[in-house]
This record gives sequence, structure tokens and C-alpha cells, in this order.
Amino acid sequence: MALLCAVIAALMVAGAVIAGRYYNEQGCNGMTVEVSGEYAFVDTNEAVDFILSRYADPVGMKAGEIDLWQMEQLLDSHSAVFKSQVWLESDNCVHIDVMQRCPVMRIQTGNSGFYIDSTGCIFPLQKGYSAQVPVIDGNVPVKIAGGYKGLAPTPEEQEWVERMLELMTVMRNGVWATNISQIRVGRDGGLVMVPRTGNEKILFGSTDDIERKFAKIEKYYTHILPLKGEGYYRSVDVTNKGKIICRK
Repeated sequence: MALLCAVIAALMVAGAVIAGRYYNEQGCNGMTVEVSGEYAFVDTNEAVDFILSRYADPVGMKAGEIDLWQMEQLLDSHSAVFKSQVWLESDNCVHIDVMQRCPVMRIQTGNSGFYIDSTGCIFPLQKGYSAQVPVIDGNVPVKIAGGYKGLAPTPEEQEWVERMLELMTVMRNGVWATNISQIRVGRDGGLVMVPRTGNEKILFGSTDDIERKFAKIEKYYTHILPLKGEGYYRSVDVTNKGKIICRK
């Protein structure tokens, strides 16, 4: 009985080896690419071109010669790609899933700029497509070289990014992500928000007490603005804990 079991096991191993060799010798019949994400930084054609320009066309290659891991690493090196998966199925086709990065803010510094996603990762602006997210400019305390991808270089810069991410989270959970088009950083680090409509500038100050300040902004729009009319005030200061200060 033991001998029979040993023979069966040996046959199974041999079968697996033969099947593996046969599979590895089969030619790749095609390649499919699916791109997901809220924004359109990368489309299917660009993903294919990105692979073909940096890796040999897998179509026609033997399955055992295709380096799936290397293809993933190449795709992940694209500045707008969050994560990719590459695998070869029994249909002898290479299947590729590409998940794009999802920026929550855009930093504008002079003629250049960059995005920051919800993980705090910085990545460059992309040619041919611009994500509609709040723009932050002025005295931004994050200094990077063009084309940079990764976390902010210094602990101080990372802390600033984290505080801005907290701000963006509150904005996304309300109506402010669509109502605030621009945020300017002053020399003292204080924030001034520019609404998409109206002439008012909202003096927001530091990123302390974020929710309380947005509650005051909402109170301005629901109680003060209807009484005075649009354009009556040029600035709305919500930095004071006790009151809203409006100036003509």
C-alpha cells in the first residue's frame, strides 16, 4: 500500500512538471488592460504604450519568458499609478489592472506644481489632463524638484501635508470641496480661501479648529449673506473663536 501511494505521488509530481513545462512553452495570445480611478490621468492606450516602450511586447513570447513582476514594477513607476497587477491566465493572455492615484489637492508654485493624494504621496502634474481639486498656492512650505514622487522630504513638510489632508477630509465630507476653488498660504502660514462664486475672501488662518471654522463659514452663507447680498463684504474672518468678522 505504501509503495502504491509513493508511485501515485511520483506520477502526480511528474505530471505537474510536464504540465508546467508545457504551459511555459505556450505563446502569449494577447494582452488586456483595465484602468480604474476617479480621474483620467492614464487611459488604456497610454498604459499599453508605457509597457511597450519599456518592456518587450509579451504577445508571442513564451509564457515562461514573461516577467510579470518586472511589468508590474514598470507600471508602478508611472507617477500617476497607485498600484498595478499583472498576471497570466490559462487563456494565455496577459491581464493588467491599473489603479490610478486620486489627488485631493493641487499645489501650485509659480509655473509648476504637483498633486498630493489621500496617502500624502506627492506626484507630478500630468500632461493632457487636470484634476478638478482645490488649488493651494502662495507660501507653500514644501520644496521639491520637478518630477518628484513620494512623501514630503522633511518631517516638517510631512506635518504640513498631514494637516492639509485633515482640512481636505473635512471639505470632502461637506460641500466645501466643490465650493472652495483656491486656498492661498500667507507668509505667516495662515490660509485664505477663495470661493468659486462671490467676491469674498475667507480668512481661515491656521488649520486648528477646522470644523468650528467651517461651521462659521456655513453660518455666514446661510444667515449673513442672504441679508446683505452677494458682494457686500470683501472678506470674512472666521479665525476669531467668538464671532465672524466681515469687512467691506
